[in-house]
Amino acid sequence: MNIPYVFKRCTKCGEWLVASTYNFNKMKTGKYGLQPKCNKCRKEYRNANKEKISLQNKAYRENNKEHLKKIAKIYYEENKDKISEYYKQWYEENKDNVIKYQKKYREENKDKISEREKKYREINKDKISERGKKYREANKEKKLEYGKTYYNLNKERIAKYQKEYRKNNNNKVAKYQKKYREANKERLSEYHKQYYEKNKEKLLISFKNYNELNKEKIKIQRKKRYKLNKEKILEYHKQYYKTPQGQTCQFNASSRRRLREENQGNGITPEQWLECMKFFDFKCAYSGKYIGGESEHRTIDHIYPISKGGEHEIWNVVPMYDSYNYSKHNKEFLEWYNEQTFFSEERLQKIYEWQEYAYNKWHKNEIVK
Repeated sequence: MNIPYVFKRCTKCGEWLVASTYNFNKMKTGKYGLQPKCNKCRKEYRNANKEKISLQNKAYRENNKEHLKKIAKIYYEENKDKISEYYKQWYEENKDNVIKYQKKYREENKDKISEREKKYREINKDKISERGKKYREANKEKKLEYGKTYYNLNKERIAKYQKEYRKNNNNKVAKYQKKYREANKERLSEYHKQYYEKNKEKLLISFKNYNELNKEKIKIQRKKRYKLNKEKILEYHKQYYKTPQGQTCQFNASSRRRLREENQGNGITPEQWLECMKFFDFKCAYSGKYIGGESEHRTIDHIYPISKGGEHEIWNVVPMYDSYNYSKHNKEFLEWYNEQTFFSEERLQKIYEWQEYAYNKWHKNEIVK
């Protein structure tokens, strides 16, 4: 049986063509449900008016944003599985090209993407936070496993990146860490406490090894920190020694010191101490600061620390300004003094003279406190 063809005339070129979707695009309101212009004419028009069509489409999308969004949403809901399957299949077929294009696009539009993402995060802060929370809760184990695997595969690269980032953003990182610690004070405190209890022995060994290897570095850091926070540290110590814990600590240290003094010398009489003060003109033997009269900053310093075998004898003590005594602590006398800004060769010789004078005068006598 012969089926006659239906012909349709193009309104643009006037050519008679078979009325089919091969020659004409679909159009519900057109004759035979087809466009009035043939596909060939439409293609020529598109090629000749690319920019004009692009501007028209852009303007249309801008004016009908909500309407188009609504249509797209309805279509997506009705064809969800079909669309998902199509995109999945298309991605598998064009995977390499897609990755290549994305990489190229990101490199060319780095600032643009960054700005867009920043803007989006600011507008949708709560939404992103909530979505992230839900996802983490639903995929906790999966996320941990993935993170662990990724870290093991990229350990060196991650370490290198983090080191470089901290170096370039030192102030930013410090500011963020400070803010985070303040916001999560109790949680961090509890976590550190639990971690310390679980890993006590391991941590103690680690600290000990680190201190042994970095003695000088720690010394410089502490000195620097003390200089920058002197008043704060002194105030903290003052308040701490008022607490029961601080008082106990002070008492134990004092008791240990008294025992060492009793076992490492005969002691010092008030007369000897007065002569020592006069010898140094009632000044700090190291800095030359006046500490006579009713000064609260006067202390007795053991030139060679008792904790390191020094004697509790008059020839091993000199008057000292109290804050310098905290600084000297149990360090080697010359090593500490040479590092100080107030170091004086003249005062050093005077200390040696005192040691010689006091030793010759009293070392044969037995002195009882």
